[in-house]
Formats: sequence, C-alpha cells, structure tokens
Amino acid sequence: MKNKPLTYLFRLEDIAVNLILLLTAFLLSFEIIARNFFQTGIRNSTLYVQHLILAAVFLAGAITSRQQKHLTLAARLPVKEPTSTFIRTVVNIIAAAFTFSFTLSALSFTLQAFAPDEKIGFIPRRLIGFLMVFGFLVMAVRFITAMEGRKKRIGWLLLALIGALFLSAGPIATLFSMLSGREPVIIQDLKPALESALSWAAPFMIVILVVLAFFGLPVFVVLGGSGLLLVSRSGLPLEIVANQAYTVLTDYSIPAIPLFAAAGFFLSESKAGERLIEFFQNLIGWLPHGLIVVTVLVCAFFTTFTGGSGITIVALGGLLLQILMKAGYSKKFSVGLLTSSGSVGLLFPPVCQLSFMELLPGLALKICSGAGLFLELSW
Repeated sequence: MKNKPLTYLFRLEDIAVNLILLLTAFLLSFEIIARNFFQTGIRNSTLYVQHLILAAVFLAGAITSRQQKHLTLAARLPVKEPTSTFIRTVVNIIAAAFTFSFTLSALSFTLQAFAPDEKIGFIPRRLIGFLMVFGFLVMAVRFITAMEGRKKRIGWLLLALIGALFLSAGPIATLFSMLSGREPVIIQDLKPALESALSWAAPFMIVILVVLAFFGLPVFVVLGGSGLLLVSRSGLPLEIVANQAYTVLTDYSIPAIPLFAAAGFFLSESKAGERLIEFFQNLIGWLPHGLIVVTVLVCAFFTTFTGGSGITIVALGGLLLQILMKAGYSKKFSVGLLTSSGSVGLLFPPVCQLSFMELLPGLALKICSGAGLFLELSW
C-alpha cells in the first residue's frame, strides 16, 4: 500500500485487537490463579473482560470492512456488466447508510445511557460507548472507500448520509436536544414527517434488504437494518438498536467465543491437528474405512480442546478434506462428515469438574457409539 499513514493505521488496528484478546486471556488466567492460590481476585474483572470484548468486536468490525470480508449470503447469480457494478454500488451505499444510522443511534445511546462520571473501574463508560460509535463510523466510511472510482465517492457518500438522515430523525433530534438544549425549528418540523414516512416505507425497505442480501449486503446490515426499521415502525426510539448491541456484546457468554477461536488458532498453528491426524492414522488407520473413523476421532478431540465445533472445521477442515478426497471419498460425503464430526466433541463432559463415576456413563456411551460406527463401516 502506497499510503504510509493508512498502512500504520491498519497495523495499529491489528495490533490493538490482538492486544485486547491477549489482555482478556491474561485477566481470566490471572483471576483463576489468584482465586486458587491466594483466595482473592481482580476487582471488576468480569466487567473488564466483557467490555474488552466489546472493544475487540468493533475494532474487528472495522478491520473486516477494510478487508471486505463481512459475512454475506451472496449467491453467484448470472448478472452481467454493467448491471453487476450498479448492484454493487447500490449495496455499498445502502450498507453505508444503515451503518451511519447505527453510528448516530450509538452516539445518542451513549450520551443518554452513561453519565460523564460513570466508570468501570478506572475506565469511563462513555469511552466504551464511543468505541461503538467509532466502530460503526469506520465501517460506514469503508463501505464507500471500497468502491471503485474515487471521483464518484463523494457523491455516493452524500447519498449514504442523506439515507442515514432519513433513517435517524429521532436520534438526531435527541442529539441536538442534549448538546444545545433544544431542537432546531427545522428538525421539529421535519421529524414527524420523516418518522411517518419511515414507518410507512419500513416493510418495503425490509424486503429490499433481504433481496440485496443475496447480492452481497452484509448480514449484520440486513439484520440490524431490519431491526431498526421494525423499531421505527413500532414508534420506539431507535437508540434501542444500540442498546441491544451493547447488552448482547457484554453478555457473560460472549467472551468465550473469541477465546475459543484463539485457542483453535494456536492449536492449528502449532500443528497439533496434524499430529492428531498422524497419531490416529497410525493407531486405527489400518481398519476398513479407518480414515472415516480417524476423521471423527480427530474432530471430536480437537473440539474438546477448543470448545467449538466451528473452530475445528476451520482449523482442520481443509487438511482433512484433501485427505478424504485423495482416498476416493466424494466431496459431498467428505464435507458432510467434517461438518458433523466436530459436534461429537461437544458431547464430552468437562473432565476437570466431574468424578470418574460421573464420567463413566458418558464414556460408556462414547465407546458403544464408536463400536457401532466401526462395525457398521467394517461391514
């Protein structure tokens, strides 16, 4: 990349996300050690972890927009040029408009929900809220900058901002009220008309979002935009959308997701998966259809270590798929086997919390199931 400031910014984003994940893992590990050896812990550690993950999510969203890797349902439809370029332009403008609207909703929510002196330990809560605003804003801008034709980007940006203003009359009015003490007269006049028009157009816009999902509109825009339109149609404040995002991302279970992914990444990079495959191939690969049994066992064990079947598929799927196809199994069969085998590991109970007698029924079930699979394949 020729633009050095942008290069440094992108590197800073990557470093920040990695540091946040490392700090999260350190806090959790230190908390466990402190509780077991010193009978104490880190005050507010749970809140720290939850909000660190929130920061990581929005920074990761900004990085994903930069790399154009948002999750989509895009189908390879037979659309030719210039129609294809036109559809991509429309998709990016709509994605930017809704993401700008999420930005305004998050800003209004942050200023209303968190007092200036409210803190999590020593971190102001408003700072966490502003990270949400920053994440949405960067994603919205990058939807525009990812489009071809630099000279046209200003026009597309204006279209996206106009769309965001149409979608966000409520949050804009609230922001003016909070910052200046009263709503400008023009906003007082336009707000009822805009909200009424948005309520009327909401069903049609939801249909458009769903259709554009198959042309590359990111899933988070489809779901978040539909939620925003339904909230608007119900007459509720649009800050509910940002409030729900904050509530969901600071839930107790959310930190497990990136940490499971990190565990799978470390195991994959350390070649643990390849060593598992080699071990089970040497152990039972000589059996009839032994490669299938090897695949099931490797995926089950890897899922047990990482805690997530999806991580197993990402870490081992490519390697095992090639091995299975070289052995003569069809691609459909191999993909089906891999996507289902990872879930077997979820049946293993947490060994560290159970006694041997509690483990015995589960182990017996695994042995019987494995024996049945082996006999069926051998036959």
